Amino acid sequence: AGVVYNGIDVASFPFQAEKDDHLLFLSRISPEKGPQLAVEVARRCGKKLILAGKVDPYDRDFFVSTIAPLIDGDRVVFVGEADARMKRELYKAASCVLMPITWEEPFGLVLAEAQACGTPVIAFNRGAAAEIVKDGVTGFVVDSVDEMVAAVARVNEIGPMACRQHMERHFGRQAMAEGYLRVYQSIL
Repeated sequence: AGVVYNGIDVASFPFQAEKDDHLLFLSRISPEKGPQLAVEVARRCGKKLILAGKVDPYDRDFFVSTIAPLIDGDRVVFVGEADARMKRELYKAASCVLMPITWEEPFGLVLAEAQACGTPVIAFNRGAAAEIVKDGVTGFVVDSVDEMVAAVARVNEIGPMACRQHMERHFGRQAMAEGYLRVYQSIL
């Protein structure tokens, strides 16, 4: 019948045009989300990375064996699971959000929420990433760690207001409601 994207309350995400120089990975800390790849990208770029996310019990071994040894508290900082307030603070300050997903992510709220704060996203071209991130306008959609490293160097080409406006236009509550109305009307 059609596709209706998840809508977010864009106004609840604080817009910030001026960004810090660090990178952000905010997601569940699990192999399919690629936090170890985000660390590799940050190290290759010489940038600080803030890792934020929940470690589920079934991902505990992955965290302990793969992620914990990469955390140094200086260049790679783990802040744990971010609540609604904290994630907004993290999103708005980061120079960009890295999403090196290794599975077919069906939507990915992080992609939309970060852009609502005016923060570009650099994501692997998996699942719906290319439908949420407008390549070259609100971030970059890439196919490899090498391409992600190159995209970090270009992140200043992305205008924070372009990210925010893209979210308002295509992923805000109004856009979602209109999408459902279109689908329901086509069914009727």
